[in-house]
Amino acid sequence: MAGKQAKILTDLDIERLLILTRKSRYPLRDRCLVLLSVKAGMRAGEIAKITWPMVLEPTGKIGPSIELRDNAAKMGSGRRIPLHPDLRICLERLKRASPFSSPFRMPTYPTNFLMLSAISDMNPASQLESSSEAQIWG
Repeated sequence: MAGKQAKILTDLDIERLLILTRKSRYPLRDRCLVLLSVKAGMRAGEIAKITWPMVLEPTGKIGPSIELRDNAAKMGSGRRIPLHPDLRICLERLKRASPFSSPFRMPTYPTNFLMLSAISDMNPASQLESSSEAQIWG
């Protein structure tokens, strides 16, 4: 059975998605979810299964790539995904803000789904730490 061809998002489509994340209940988490899809090329099922150990180095810092494990990847074939600079900044901010072991996990979702409820009221633009982040948040 032939699958549907994914629609290609334009730069304008991506910018609109990122603007929409600012208005969501979990703006930083949602921004990272969008960036995992468009900057890392991850599938929805892979994003749902990602955990901090796949992203972090042994030192606890964000690594240079995502080590997508076999059990999280389509067809059980894990891979290493290089981190785009925008995605790295987003994940670093999410890690600082998230008290949970999995970055996007929500209390009502399975434990492997990443989370960020602690900063639901956070205004990302108000807490920028560098001009490069200001450019990313627009």
